[in-house]
Amino acid sequence: MTKLTDEDREWIRLVGRELAFAVFKEAIPAHEATCPHGQKLIKLKWMMIGIGIGIPLASAGLVAATIKLFPAIAAAL
Repeated sequence: MTKLTDEDREWIRLVGRELAFAVFKEAIPAHEATCPHGQKLIKLKWMMIGIGIGIPLASAGLVAATIKLFPAIAAAL
C-alpha cells in the first residue's frame, strides 16, 4: 500500500471541507423545512427565545409597578 503524500492529504481535507459546507448550507435547511421533527425544533427554539426575553421584561415591569405602589401605600397608612 502506498502512503499518502502531503498533496494527497491536502486534497482530501479540502474535498471533505467542501462537502461539509455543502451539507450545512443546503441539506440541513432543506431537511428542517420538510421534516416535522425539524419544524418542531424550530418552534421550540423560538419559544425558548420568547420565554428568555419575556420573563425578564415581565419581571422588570412588576418591579417598576411595585416601586410606584410603595409611595401610594405609605401615604394611605
